[in-house]
Amino acid sequence: MQTGRQIPNVDLVITAHPYEGWLREKVIAYKSGEYHLARGLAEIIIGKCLTEIDQSHLVPIPSSQEKIKIRQADTILNITKQIQLLDRKFVVMPNLKLIKRVADQVGLSHKDRIDNLEGAFGALRKISGDVILIDDVITTGSTMGSAAKTLKLVGANSVTAVALCSAEKMH
Repeated sequence: MQTGRQIPNVDLVITAHPYEGWLREKVIAYKSGEYHLARGLAEIIIGKCLTEIDQSHLVPIPSSQEKIKIRQADTILNITKQIQLLDRKFVVMPNLKLIKRVADQVGLSHKDRIDNLEGAFGALRKISGDVILIDDVITTGSTMGSAAKTLKLVGANSVTAVALCSAEKMH
């Protein structure tokens, strides 16, 4: 569903569901180690968010090295790869990396999230055309906005933000 939400540097925001109920539980379970859920979560993104999207380049929001070490997985990259396995028109382009240490966003205010992510992303290579940024949850939009800014600086024409869930109250 298109949210109608405005995020700086993002041209379109599409999420599958509010961050509540059964899907919230599945996202939390997935991030807590139930990695077999990746395929089902990818199916939700395809069915609810990508059915009318022609762009084929998927850029996952990168996890921090600390989160990867704790979880033993890059959870968003794994979901994005599952999307590609389920629908070959999509190509995974892990083009973003964190170039500065960022605090965990949980519990931060909207302003603190923006400040936390300012200059946080770098690009691995130039990019062209339209891209789809993939994440699990959009809360304030600061992660998507910062990542989209980086992608546009290295050549993306448009950026569509796609997530499983969005917070009910978006700032």
